[in-house]
Amino acid sequence: MHYLWTILVALLLAACSGESYDRYVGLWKIENSDFPAVLAITKEDGKTYLINENILQETDFFGNKKKGRVLDLGEKGEMGINIGIGIIPVVLSEDGKTLRIDNRSYSKISESDFAAFKTELEQNEKLCKQLQEEYNNKRSQVKDTMWGATPQERETAKAQREKLVNEYKLKKEKIAYCRANIY
Repeated sequence: MHYLWTILVALLLAACSGESYDRYVGLWKIENSDFPAVLAITKEDGKTYLINENILQETDFFGNKKKGRVLDLGEKGEMGINIGIGIIPVVLSEDGKTLRIDNRSYSKISESDFAAFKTELEQNEKLCKQLQEEYNNKRSQVKDTMWGATPQERETAKAQREKLVNEYKLKKEKIAYCRANIY
């Protein structure tokens, strides 16, 4: 009986000691950002975890196919991103629903939430492109009064441009993550 009790205590201590890195694995959507981003943390083998900082983009800044970066694993259950001069901590909330990296916060999402988010982004990108084209067409119809116009014509054209810009900025705000150039 004493032997069985010792095994149970050992198993309990093993289960409670440290944090399982597997809790970090999954898809994480950035919060409070003007630019959409979903990062993925995956487990490559028994001890290697990779982070892809934005799976919405297939290439990096230089146009190269993106690869996951290996996460550093600490002895006390912590995880971090090695940037050469130090390690940026990757901190998971106690409930496992929030991830913090530096000053950015991410919430855990499911595969189906990611698919819906990606579809929404694609639709919004199309709407934003249409909005930009529509704005450019209407903007080109406003008379350019830079040269040879009377002060009254300049004021009228300025008022038309301001009205057009205000109208299209309101439309742009209704499309999430739209980066149309309305000026």
